[in-house]
Amino acid sequence: MSMEPVVIVCLRDTLWAAGVRSLLKDYFGISAVMCSGMAEVERADSQCAMIVTSSDIFSSEAEFFFPRRSRVVVIS
Repeated sequence: MSMEPVVIVCLRDTLWAAGVRSLLKDYFGISAVMCSGMAEVERADSQCAMIVTSSDIFSSEAEFFFPRRSRVVVIS
C-alpha cells in the first residue's frame, strides 16, 4: 500500500496558505496540510514530501530548513 505524498504549507497569511493548499489539491491532486507554526511543521516533517513556506519564515528558521532544502519550496 503506497501512501499519498503530503505537502506542508507553512505561511503566515492564512488566506494565502488556503489558496496554495487548494491549488495543490484541485490541480495536482496532492494532499496539503496547513501549519500555523514551526512546532506543527516539526511534528509533521517525517510524514511530508515537501514543505511550502515564505522567504521570511525560511530565513528566520534556517536551522530547520537548510538540512531539508531539497524538499522546501520558498514562495514570496
